[in-house]
Amino acid sequence: NKFSRSDIIRSQRQILNLGYFNQENLDIQTPVNQQAGTVDIKFVVEEKPSDQLELSAGWGGVGNGVIGTLGVTFNNFSVRNILNRETWNPLPQGDGQKVSLRAQTKGRFYQTYNASFSEPWLGGKKPTSLTVGGYYTKLNQSFSSTFEQSLGITNFSVGLGTRLRWPDDNFIFSASANIQTYTLTNWRPGSFVLDDGTSLTQGNYNDLSLTLNLTRSTINEPTFPTSGSTFSVSARITPPFSSIRDENKLDLSNPQEAFKWLEYHKWKLNAEWYSPVFDKFVIKAQIKNGLIGFYNK
Repeated sequence: NKFSRSDIIRSQRQILNLGYFNQENLDIQTPVNQQAGTVDIKFVVEEKPSDQLELSAGWGGVGNGVIGTLGVTFNNFSVRNILNRETWNPLPQGDGQKVSLRAQTKGRFYQTYNASFSEPWLGGKKPTSLTVGGYYTKLNQSFSSTFEQSLGITNFSVGLGTRLRWPDDNFIFSASANIQTYTLTNWRPGSFVLDDGTSLTQGNYNDLSLTLNLTRSTINEPTFPTSGSTFSVSARITPPFSSIRDENKLDLSNPQEAFKWLEYHKWKLNAEWYSPVFDKFVIKAQIKNGLIGFYNK
């Protein structure tokens, strides 16, 4: 290829955005072969730890129990290297897959469990990502073993994302499907309120949605950006259930049935700019906007 300084800088940014190498020690060597009229480009990198371990524990007293958090994140996991013991450190590494497991508890009053898996190079041909994840959260405000007062949230999602070639290859498009269920059992009045003032305290309510996101990013480093910009616009939409079913059979006096399937459309816009001023001093400018609407009053 024809020598291009801008392409070298772009490659440098992509290497750093992987998150596997030390930004301070990245070196780019471009020795020129005068006789052949060529340049051999060499990137010298130093690997840095990218996995994360989170651990905390305590005692909340009688009636509350253990309080704590346990979480692990492996940012360079490899499913295909599970049988290759040479890649284990401490788990198989090398394909940039991300595995995250996390559990948190505040005794019997609060528990949450999260799990996710991300494959950044699905199929191995181009940067198409696959992400699968889920979580379960339960809030319990019961002070008696004979009376339960709780809110449970169960969520599962699967998403695909890919890098676009037009208008340039800084654009990433992603789509994800999400199903979320809220389970209310004698939940406190005032948390979920209808227009007429009625509080929802019982029942199961489902949120089935599709999220579409378009992002353009030119930041130079994901953890501490010093230059570049990021623009993203996203839409999260549910099916218009009220338009599908017979409105004559829609009984608003029975909220558990009327709002069994939630519906809305939600839009978000986010823009960020990073500008270096002097030394390591950077100014960030940001614009955020959101809108939520309905299909049927």
